[in-house]
Amino acid sequence: KDTGDIAPKAYVINETYVDVVSTGTKPNTPLKDSIIYEAHVRGITKHPSSSNLSSILEGFEGFENIVNIPEEKQGTYAGAALLAPYLKSLGITAIELLPVHESDNDSNPSTSSGGNYWAYMTYGYFAPDRRYSSDKTAGGPIKEFKSMVKAFHDAGIEVYLDVVFNHSGEGGPWNGNKDDFQKAELNFMRGLDNANWYSLVPGTIGAYWENTGCGNNLQCDNEMVRQFILDSLAYWIDEMGVDGFRFDLAPVLGREFDGEGWPLNKNAKTLTDIASLGTTKNAKIIAEAWDAGGAYQVGW
Repeated sequence: KDTGDIAPKAYVINETYVDVVSTGTKPNTPLKDSIIYEAHVRGITKHPSSSNLSSILEGFEGFENIVNIPEEKQGTYAGAALLAPYLKSLGITAIELLPVHESDNDSNPSTSSGGNYWAYMTYGYFAPDRRYSSDKTAGGPIKEFKSMVKAFHDAGIEVYLDVVFNHSGEGGPWNGNKDDFQKAELNFMRGLDNANWYSLVPGTIGAYWENTGCGNNLQCDNEMVRQFILDSLAYWIDEMGVDGFRFDLAPVLGREFDGEGWPLNKNAKTLTDIASLGTTKNAKIIAEAWDAGGAYQVGW
């Protein structure tokens, strides 16, 4: 089936159009002193109570400057920005946002469960998800995201992103070897350069080396993929004002091909390059120490 009509599309934005938005001054809180609040951009303000915060918190010392979230801003970057005084009053020093890279978010139901609510199936590694933006114009999500970052920075709160580079939203073959790996989505890198973007099982055409539970490990030891990851991280730091990252299934990024498969190398170049980037650009680097293939690194 031709998936051209449903494959993700993109705007090409003149950077001068969106760079007028400041992200403020980074707080640079030492990681050892950080109190991190993990949050879903949409979920953190979508509950109706967010429109009544000032009255809910009336009389509580330290919460005098809390504002209500207007209905049109609920579930958006702009809505999250308005929560900065509230989070500051709680003593939070950093907000860690669940994935905001563009995903198949528009297919998620608005009034029921289901879909890809948590957004761990990402495609646009340089684009803030449009569904989380109240401004849907070309470049609008970029401007709104940067304005949110500034609001947090002005409150002394850092912004971290939960990033997913271990696999893409394309997923693996739906039926595995039941149909000889024939059924698979072609709406991302699989249709461009499958053998270089994904880790494949040697000698089995169509099969993917699997340590993510999602069926399509990105081939993170490939120089092209490695540079793509580093470029994405640098963009979110330099252009979008982000202060740090939490890497979903981080051990997958350290798996290197040995001729038969992709075992974990704790000193893998992709891991050391990410660490070096964090040092060079003064960004926090946090690893989820788990993958689905036995590389459990808690305590490492």
